[in-house]
Amino acid sequence: MKWKTSMKYQITESIKPLAIFYGILYGLVGITLVISRAVADVGGFSGMESSTMVFLLFCGVFSFVEDFRFFLQNGMTRRMIFQSECAQFFLISLFMMLVETGMGALLHWLAGYESMFHLIYGHSYFVGVEMLWRFVVYLMIVNTAFLFTLIQNRVGKVAFILGCLTIGLALVVLLPSINMALDGAIADAVFPFLAKLMGFDGGAAHMAYPILTFLAVTAAVSLASYLMLRRAELK
Repeated sequence: MKWKTSMKYQITESIKPLAIFYGILYGLVGITLVISRAVADVGGFSGMESSTMVFLLFCGVFSFVEDFRFFLQNGMTRRMIFQSECAQFFLISLFMMLVETGMGALLHWLAGYESMFHLIYGHSYFVGVEMLWRFVVYLMIVNTAFLFTLIQNRVGKVAFILGCLTIGLALVVLLPSINMALDGAIADAVFPFLAKLMGFDGGAAHMAYPILTFLAVTAAVSLASYLMLRRAELK
């Protein structure tokens, strides 16, 4: 199977899930708009990107589960498979960014909808900045989900779940306890750093920081995914 053929296959396979997702999402939006017009005191909605992020998590997971065995059996090398997955993630993230930027602007005009970007950073930025931010966030999420799936395939489901539980408990229980013992020294050091990565520095938002951060994370997890895919086993 050639690379172009694999891309055509993946794009074709992505159309139906995307159509179902947006059909359900904007169907619910339409119902909400009708109810809000009929009942004056019904509140609006915002931050629909969270739904897209959940969809992209599943997309990253099932891209490996469904495609890896099929592509290997059809003569594709692991490098070609990785390149095909990256191209698919790029196109899906780009498409969803364009759809939601356009629909977000329309819904803001119709019903005062606020996107996640506007909730975090406000309305003072050029739409191109919003589009780029949304695109790199989506790209980071789907690539990270793909990496986690490769890790789970490598170590096994039980070990992966135990590892996630251990890390989660360490973050939720152990780290706050250590922070309290140190009189909040960890929080005082970490939170300002994270805020700066998200673009908040000195009372103003610098959008280059989060965009470059998300791109750096995407590059790191993509490299890790490639290294793990080279040794991934069929199960």
